[in-house]
Amino acid sequence: MSVHIVRLPDVGEGVAEAELVAWHVAVGDIVTSDTVVAEVLTDKSTVEIYAPVAGTIAELHGEAGDVLAVGSDFIAIETGGSEAQPAAASGAETEPIPTTVATEVVVAESTEEPATTLAEEAAVPPAQRALAAPAVRERARVLGIELGDISGSGSQGQITHDDLDRHLQNVAPAAGGNGRPPVAATTQIPLIGLRRKIAARMTTASSRIPHITYVDEVDMTRLLRLRQSLATAYPHQPRLSVLPFVMRALVLAIADQPQLNATFDDEAEVLTTYRAVHIGIATQTKDGLIVPVVRDAHEMDLW
Repeated sequence: MSVHIVRLPDVGEGVAEAELVAWHVAVGDIVTSDTVVAEVLTDKSTVEIYAPVAGTIAELHGEAGDVLAVGSDFIAIETGGSEAQPAAASGAETEPIPTTVATEVVVAESTEEPATTLAEEAAVPPAQRALAAPAVRERARVLGIELGDISGSGSQGQITHDDLDRHLQNVAPAAGGNGRPPVAATTQIPLIGLRRKIAARMTTASSRIPHITYVDEVDMTRLLRLRQSLATAYPHQPRLSVLPFVMRALVLAIADQPQLNATFDDEAEVLTTYRAVHIGIATQTKDGLIVPVVRDAHEMDLW
């Protein structure tokens, strides 16, 4: 029996590390050379990592949310013999990346059973062990939930966060001393992937840019008439919503009040103003609330 140690591949030019978003397999799973084993996030894209050889997952390195260096140990796959020549692990992302992605694969002969990362799992036979990602196991441990009591809804029977939520909803809370159900314990959910990057960007913005909130009421009657007249006069242009007009108003207001388009260095006590106007727009997407930035809005027309 041989064990192939697969290292995290270079998933993009110039990328030195990647954040592990989720495992799609668990120890004991049987994989083929086209099985997606994990999903990682770089500064450029989300990438799916495929198994380079067929075999059984012997060990997973890292948990969801961990930042792993390119070239570090990623997974160990047991195969039936020592003659197999593994293909390079590949990364497939939502947009094409260079096809020269490769990984170093080390073959090590081993007769020992793979060690698990959780001591309590070591005593449980693999056939009886519930399948779940490390992050799911940790959350279940915090909540005091036995994974063996839950049926997994994953493609291979893995227990997911949604399964934990459904389990919590179906368990009736015991009454407290006053006859009322006790208050549910708080749940700490680590931010990973895109949500972590959003939080980091928002935190940076809050620390460097003093924030104010200004609320006013505006009569939009003339603007809505203008919008309709432009749609009639320029039928071949994209149809305008109200948002481009609001952005144009911001550009004009900032030109009149340039100190609003500035950052403050509290250590140097210096206010830096900017000529360019970059407008961030909070947008709800399937991946959560993000803030795409329209750069150089001061050089653009309404369309």
